[in-house]
Amino acid sequence: MDLPTLSRRATIDDVAELAGVSRSAVSRTFTAGASVSPRMRERVEQAAGALGYKPNALARVLTTRRNRLVAFLSGYQHNLHDAGYHDRILAGLKAEGFRVLHVHIGPGEDAGRALVDALDFPVSVAVVAGGSIDEDSIATCIRLRTPLVLCSGEAGGQAAVDCINSDNAAGTRAALDHLVGRGCRRIACLAGTRGMFATRERLEAFQTGMKAHGLDPAGVIHGDFSFEGGLAAARLLLEQQPRPDALLCANDAMALGALTAARELMQLRVPDDVAIFGFDDVPMAAWPGFALSTVRNPVEEKARLICERTRLRASTPHCEALNARLAMPLVLRSTA
Repeated sequence: MDLPTLSRRATIDDVAELAGVSRSAVSRTFTAGASVSPRMRERVEQAAGALGYKPNALARVLTTRRNRLVAFLSGYQHNLHDAGYHDRILAGLKAEGFRVLHVHIGPGEDAGRALVDALDFPVSVAVVAGGSIDEDSIATCIRLRTPLVLCSGEAGGQAAVDCINSDNAAGTRAALDHLVGRGCRRIACLAGTRGMFATRERLEAFQTGMKAHGLDPAGVIHGDFSFEGGLAAARLLLEQQPRPDALLCANDAMALGALTAARELMQLRVPDDVAIFGFDDVPMAAWPGFALSTVRNPVEEKARLICERTRLRASTPHCEALNARLAMPLVLRSTA
């Protein structure tokens, strides 16, 4: 075989020309179960090996209509919770036999625009695990016949959209009830990034819960779901007079920052001087040096359900929509 000089990826036509066979013969060789003679297979495989040819999975989707490509949109993976959570989803999608187009949504980026751009590829389902998706972007997905699985947000009952969320409001109220039950009255909130679905739900539940207990918030400061954000916000709150006697944090990373501020910077006893409550129950929260009281986010259950719905949506795009709210139990340790 005389090898051509290629400055691009080898194509099926290159293999056919080098092997001296038809394009359809190459296609059959790389199609599971297709009929091809041993001699033909050997010629094609030798040519493909010499050229470094690999079948184009996207092209195969278009010709066979068997689509196992899923768009996965995520962001904020430096977050202690999301890094593990997204990894479980990706592993689950792989186990279901999907190929994943992973789209990262950076800070300040338009999640809806990123979602619509991902549909330039022939994806069968879009799984959104980061960012807030606007109604127009959801409508575009539906118009393009691409089902959605939203892992953070709601879609107003759209038939082609599954919404799988943790019960942020109930988890927040349970944590607040616990703090009030142990005698806390000056309770402040370290809220998450503005505009995010979880931030909005948890903050609203905090505010309505405080009102239900006949209490006024001792303060609300928005952070960015990071350790550093929790450290800075807690320091500002704990310098107030009168000082809060409890901090309810939007996630565990912020709670660990708040715990460091209370113990190391302010020399306060936790929980005697100030109680601290987290949210998510990341593995680090259980470390003996922290022993953080928190609200458990059911990561394993959510990831499993997300992957199940993705598989169902890929095979039955018009199945009945699911709107799930998963329970978030309290995990009581030594900080509250």
